[in-house]
Amino acid sequence: MRKHFIVRTMVIVLMFTFLMQPHVEGDNQVLTYDDKLDIPLVDSIIGDKRTDRQIKQSGVEVLNERTINSKTFKGPGNKKTVRYANQPEHYFSNGEWKEINTNFKRKTTSDSIGVMDENNYTVDIMKDYPGVRIKMDSYSIKYEPANIETGSRVKIVENTVSYSELWKYTDLIYSVTNNSIKMYIVIKDAKAQDEFNFNIKTQGLEAVQNEDQSVSFFDVNGIKKFEIPPMWVKGKNSEIKHFEKIGIDLTKTKDGYNLKIKLDDSGLQYPLVIDPSTVSFFAYDYSNKIYIDTYEMYTDEIEEVVFTNDVIDLSSSDSPNYPMNVYFVHQDVETNGETIPHGYYGCCSPEPGVDGISATRVGQTDVYLGSHGAINELVLNSEEISNLFGNRKVVSGVAFWVPELEMDYEMYNYVYITYNPSTVNPPIITKTSYDNNFK
Repeated sequence: MRKHFIVRTMVIVLMFTFLMQPHVEGDNQVLTYDDKLDIPLVDSIIGDKRTDRQIKQSGVEVLNERTINSKTFKGPGNKKTVRYANQPEHYFSNGEWKEINTNFKRKTTSDSIGVMDENNYTVDIMKDYPGVRIKMDSYSIKYEPANIETGSRVKIVENTVSYSELWKYTDLIYSVTNNSIKMYIVIKDAKAQDEFNFNIKTQGLEAVQNEDQSVSFFDVNGIKKFEIPPMWVKGKNSEIKHFEKIGIDLTKTKDGYNLKIKLDDSGLQYPLVIDPSTVSFFAYDYSNKIYIDTYEMYTDEIEEVVFTNDVIDLSSSDSPNYPMNVYFVHQDVETNGETIPHGYYGCCSPEPGVDGISATRVGQTDVYLGSHGAINELVLNSEEISNLFGNRKVVSGVAFWVPELEMDYEMYNYVYITYNPSTVNPPIITKTSYDNNFK
């Protein structure tokens, strides 16, 4: 069987700003906006579940106590419940934290046909070629497919933009989540071309190909800002993800970089689905350990804590039962020099408390389909917390951990902490250090 080369999903990070560059490939490409166009997929692509899942809320939200990844609700008896997430839920605009909206608006400018701008970053859909422009702060990235067919049509639906037959027998789909952009490549026939290329243009970032076939992007100080993880491909009616069948080649060009993705399709049945990799400053994917910083309080001030986690396999419609060990963390956790809710630790990072971070295991999310609408849950009341800690101990955050990540899952983790503000001394401060980094 001859080999075919395909593009794998590539996702861009959350830390970008505007980069104005002339278009090189496909200047004569004409894209037609088509409200009725439907892109056939091997399987339906699962979006960001936070946009369509009702998460249990208690009481009335206290809007001025929002942070980038938390909401506070006031309940009966002056109690408050703070819900923390392992990814952004708000963006800062005009002096307040607002709900993230990942949907594109159909807005035509001189060089774009749509924009997603109610987030911590913005995405423009380019007008004259099937690329996207991501902007935030002093970093930027723009990428565009090379050697494409003419006459492709574009359809924008909510948080997704689709291009039919961008290459022969191949569709291209971009999809936005709260903290990343995903790219899906759907190859429908073995007659598809043997090689796919993307031109990548960055500002303030240097791209480096790693031995494990991932790509890292560093700023001028050598700090990694985002990463394209190792890629996989899956054939029709198969749940097996093949990392070994995809190779990449990143080369520097006068305008930036060219990324070539190659596939060994031996033994695979068409059509093929290419892995929707995710890269973000809030890197919650592909990690067996997740830290979430919280307001600082003591164990005897917590009336109830609820840990929940959903594990999403984007290549499948299933949400597997996936119990995780959970921990109280007794110090702030820093990643990439910033205090942020969590970081990327890989598949097999050591347990919290053993990895140099002060933490205490408090249980496991082994309750299936609990009261808070998640697949896995653990609830601890004040008496149970007291039994775990003989003496009061400071809580600066929580952690979720499994010994080894079984699959390349996306993690959606929440913790709900209920307390009485009148019993907390000193009072909780409503701003955390990483809030200010995103204003």
